[in-house]
Amino acid sequence: MVITNFSGPQGTYPCLWCLMPGRDMHYPCDQCSLRSLESILTDNSAFVRHSSGKKEVAKFHNALHTHLLDIELEEVSPPYLHILLGVVLKHHKLLEDAAHDLDT
Repeated sequence: MVITNFSGPQGTYPCLWCLMPGRDMHYPCDQCSLRSLESILTDNSAFVRHSSGKKEVAKFHNALHTHLLDIELEEVSPPYLHILLGVVLKHHKLLEDAAHDLDT
């Protein structure tokens, strides 16, 4: 299983490990369902069989493409660079806001 299985970070369910909608990701994930390799394969098979196009991929938890490798999700590393860039961007915006407050 590779991350390119999904339709991308703008999809309704962008996370590789859980089924929390992207719009709710700023809340804690206490109640969300976890994905498994089997559930991803099932969603992708259903998408291929029943879908009429990419616009319906959210109904199948964004499992758009067939997988390349069978790797259990516990063995997949988080995208470290993207996480780090997000943290740095948030820090930069906070510093920028603080600088604007000093100017006023």
